[in-house]
Amino acid sequence: MHRALRPDGGLCLISSVMLFGIHGYPNDYFRFTPEGFRQLLEPFDDAWVLGIGDQGIPREVFGVGIRGGSLDALGLDAMPHLAERQRWWDDATGMVRLGPLRYPPRLLAKELGWEARRLVRERLRRGR
Repeated sequence: MHRALRPDGGLCLISSVMLFGIHGYPNDYFRFTPEGFRQLLEPFDDAWVLGIGDQGIPREVFGVGIRGGSLDALGLDAMPHLAERQRWWDDATGMVRLGPLRYPPRLLAKELGWEARRLVRERLRRGR
């Protein structure tokens, strides 16, 4: 990515969905985790990386690398769409929080109903 930009300047934006747990031994570089993005953007003069959602299991990962410049002024406040995505996750308005997931109450009730029936059938089969 770095080689494709002009030597005197250029910007690289990368993003990915994630929602996989991050393991920490020693680091998790080979998936599109925030640490993986930092490693991909290492050749750039400056880089900025953000995971949206739970820090251990981000929903989305975004990164910006710049060649021939600085990203000192870049932050979540400069990216209102990303700030809104994080706010949605943090606030979970009208949602049920379940670890790194957010469920609308009706969907969660439906899923729990299916799972409860499955567990009852499983126990009945084992009881025979």
